[in-house]
Amino acid sequence: EKNTHLDRCQLFKDMWEALLHKFIHQQGIPRVRRLLSRLGAHRLCNEDMALCALAQCNGDIDTTVRKLAHYEYRLEIHRVTKIHDITALLFPNKMILQCA
Repeated sequence: EKNTHLDRCQLFKDMWEALLHKFIHQQGIPRVRRLLSRLGAHRLCNEDMALCALAQCNGDIDTTVRKLAHYEYRLEIHRVTKIHDITALLFPNKMILQCA
């Protein structure tokens, strides 16, 4: 029931879009790339999930890794990425997420 509601909830989608846009704006693309690369070394999730988790943890790698170590948190973040393509929303050209 809760998951079905979140899948359709525009407020939930808008909240995540705003959080992600704010995170990208505050951190800047180069720093976000570095953070994604550092988090990717832990092999805990895909890039979309990593971006959402980093945004929720305000770019703190240690907190993000601790949270992503929990299966329930990964499920929650995975649900967010299934609502819409997070990286396509913020980065129409995914090439900018690749290591420079």
